[in-house]
This record gives sequence, structure tokens and C-alpha cells, in this order.
Amino acid sequence: MRIITTGKKIDHTLNFRTVRFQRQEVGRIPNDIFLPTDQTPPLESLKHVRPVIVDQPEMRDGAPNIREVTQRFQASAPSPVLGGVIGAAVGGVAGAVLGGLASALTGQGAFLLGAGALGVAAGGFLGAQNAASKEVQLVVGERPVRSQEMTGVDTRVTRGSLKGKPGYFHSFSAHLESTHHGNYDVPRVQTVRKN
Repeated sequence: MRIITTGKKIDHTLNFRTVRFQRQEVGRIPNDIFLPTDQTPPLESLKHVRPVIVDQPEMRDGAPNIREVTQRFQASAPSPVLGGVIGAAVGGVAGAVLGGLASALTGQGAFLLGAGALGVAAGGFLGAQNAASKEVQLVVGERPVRSQEMTGVDTRVTRGSLKGKPGYFHSFSAHLESTHHGNYDVPRVQTVRKN
């Protein structure tokens, strides 16, 4: 992962490599079935099938169609003021709950007010400090470009019962083989704590 820029605010135009993916059917497999026997019938004899759909990279002349893209990224770190307001609200509620319990146990109403005020102050301070310690970062990671081909059907047989009748569940899944065609870039903005 490459760090492009970091700060309280980001306004950065980035050039990066990307590839389009499209949903594509690569084959068909039988629907799962329940039978009284653990012997799976020949797959071609099973009439009810479902498609196997995968994300395939857009290809051109046998290679992925990797394009250069330019995109502007803008972001801001959390505001210490907003963090303080949220922290004060959470602290006030927590303080009031604890003060309410102390007041109920001791019969002293001052605990409710004192704990609520202390919760507001502490929560506001901690919320503002937490927000002030954060910044935003534009990073670029890489993901593999893989095309997939269905090369067979895997069968799994498990004992069970259906509607009170004992038998075997026959489950089918596609056997897929992947071909690696390199990597493409995935930019994203993340919030991090200052060093």
C-alpha cells in the first residue's frame, strides 16, 4: 500500500490504473438435490441447473484492458468541535446514568447533577482530543486481475433428513481455475491517528 498524501484536509488529483469487471456466465451446475441414496446420478442426467456467474476482467487481445484514470479526491479529518459536542453528549448521558444510580442508592440528588456535569466535561474533552489526533490519508493498494474458467463440478454428499425422511443431500459447486493477469490500483481515503 502506497501513501500518497496525509493531512487534516486532502484535495489531490491522482492518476491510477484500473480495469473494468463484468458479470459473466462461465458454466452451469445442477441444483442441489435430496436423494434416498448416497450415489450421485450422472450430472448430465440432472435437468434442473443454475448458472455460474463470476466477475471477469474486461479483456483486449488476451490481456486485461487496464486503463489510466484521473480522479480528484477530497476529504477532511473529523472536526475537534464536533468531536467535543458528541463526546459531551455521550459523557453527559453516561454521567447522568451513574449519578442517577448513586442518587437512588444514597438519596442525595447532588450525585445526579455532579456526575452529569462531570460526564459532559470529560466526554467533551476526550471527544475533542480524539478528533484532534486524527488526519486523513489517501492511499493506493493493489488487487489482482484474475480471469476465471469453470473446469468441472465438485460434488459433496452429506447424510440428513428432509421432511422426516432420511437420505442424502447432494450439493454441487463449480470448480474454477484462475489465471493471474497482473494488478490494478485501488485508491481510498482513510482516517488515521497522527504520529
